[in-house]
Amino acid sequence: MLQAQVGETKLLRDISMHHLEAGKIQTRLKQFLNRPQSSADIETSSLTETPLDTSFDQLVSALQAQNPDLAATQNMIACEKIRVDAAHKDFYPDFNIQYMFQRTDPSQFRAYNMFTFGIKVPLHYGKQRAELAQAEAELSRSRNEHEAQSQQIASDLHEQYLIAAQTADVLKIYREGLIPQARGTVQAGLAAYRNNRQDFPSLLNSYLEILRLEQERWQNVADHETALARLEQMTGLSLRPAATKENRP
Repeated sequence: MLQAQVGETKLLRDISMHHLEAGKIQTRLKQFLNRPQSSADIETSSLTETPLDTSFDQLVSALQAQNPDLAATQNMIACEKIRVDAAHKDFYPDFNIQYMFQRTDPSQFRAYNMFTFGIKVPLHYGKQRAELAQAEAELSRSRNEHEAQSQQIASDLHEQYLIAAQTADVLKIYREGLIPQARGTVQAGLAAYRNNRQDFPSLLNSYLEILRLEQERWQNVADHETALARLEQMTGLSLRPAATKENRP
């Protein structure tokens, strides 16, 4: 009996810790949503597992086409390339042609047309070489940053994809194996306890095992959905099915 009381006390402790953690999360949510801390608690919808039906190759293609960070560095490379091209042109002569037509008093002068041709030849290349070197250095730096960023984002994408895929496999094990088996153990233990063939501490431990497995399952669901959200952020894809009319607010 003493062991059962200890188990009950531990269960009450876990419930209190859960309430404390829930209170902390409510505080952060209200801060993010700019709501008064004295306002009513935020009601959250039930968290469900979203199947990952998009292949890794599709995610990579979307990443390369739609990732805003990669697009920003690509635009920077394009700008630096224009600067390099402009610096190269400074080494060539600059030609210009002008035309002017002037009508005068016909009783005194005839109207005339005038063409002018000019050429500007750079004589000192020190400044041009310095500008070209700087432009090429900036272009090289932008390309290196883009390559490093591409590698980092691709690595992050692969990591989140693995988390989503592996947690889906783990959730299937919980859903189809561990939790049904644990519930069957509790049902069998409850029947044995009613017939005085099992003590209460053993029955309580079986019930606590279900709670532990459920907690682990929900943590895996949270990890799975977080990974999907990060994949959506990186690729710009919508990986969740569109809400039906019945589910829309």
